Amino acid sequence: MPCNDRSTLYIGEYEYAVGSLQAIIGSHLGCSFVIGGDWNLDKSGLYPAEPVVRQLCSINNFCWLGPCNKFVDFTYYSDVNSHFSLIDRFMFSNCLTSENHIVDILADGNNAYINT
Repeated sequence: MPCNDRSTLYIGEYEYAVGSLQAIIGSHLGCSFVIGGDWNLDKSGLYPAEPVVRQLCSINNFCWLGPCNKFVDFTYYSDVNSHFSLIDRFMFSNCLTSENHIVDILADGNNAYINT
């Protein structure tokens, strides 16, 4: 998702990105979804793009899961962009979730698959 740089362009870019997701969802009616990533916001109400995500969830009957571990700094590092990212927000079709609406974020190094 677009970086929250507090500019007026941020909301427009965010709405465009969410609109692209909605187009994919709309073209796969009847399917269940798991959508995750670095959404550059949370449920605190302090981010101007939060209503856009809440509307996406409401329209598509998604559950927006929040992280339970707030002590992880990042989960992904891009060598090309020299950028750290925290994959911390997930939205699921409601039929895929249980009563637990939190996500446990693994610390860097604990999320790699090792084939022994």
